[in-house]
Amino acid sequence: MKKVSLFFLCVLLPIFPAFAYDTGRSEAGVFDRMAQAEARGFLNVLGMPAELVRTPAEESAIHPRLWPVTAVPRTVTNIFTRAISAVYDIVLTPFVQPFSADLSPLTDAMGLSDYPWQISESRA
Repeated sequence: MKKVSLFFLCVLLPIFPAFAYDTGRSEAGVFDRMAQAEARGFLNVLGMPAELVRTPAEESAIHPRLWPVTAVPRTVTNIFTRAISAVYDIVLTPFVQPFSADLSPLTDAMGLSDYPWQISESRA
C-alpha cells in the first residue's frame, strides 16, 4: 500500500497540472457553441473514412516494427470513437451546450484530434 501511495504522490500527482491547462471552454454564445459542435459532428461523419488512412500512418510513426499488428485494432477503435463523438456532437449537444461552455469533443479522451485530417496534438 505504501508503494502505491508513493507512486501516486511522486509520479501521477505532478503530471495532473500538465493536463489541466486546456479546459476546452469558450466565450462564444450558446448558439455559436452549438453550431461549432454540430459542424464538428457532421465533419467527423464525413471524415470517418479518412481514419482508414490516418491511423496506419500514425501507427507506423509510433511503432515502426509493430504497426501492422497495432494498426487494425486502433483503426477500428478510432472509427468507433469518432462515430460516437459525432453522434454526441449532433444529437446531444443542443441539450448540453446551454448549460456548459465546454466545447471539447469526446475524441479528446482517446488522444484523437478534433477532425480526422488533423495530426493528433499528443503525437505531433
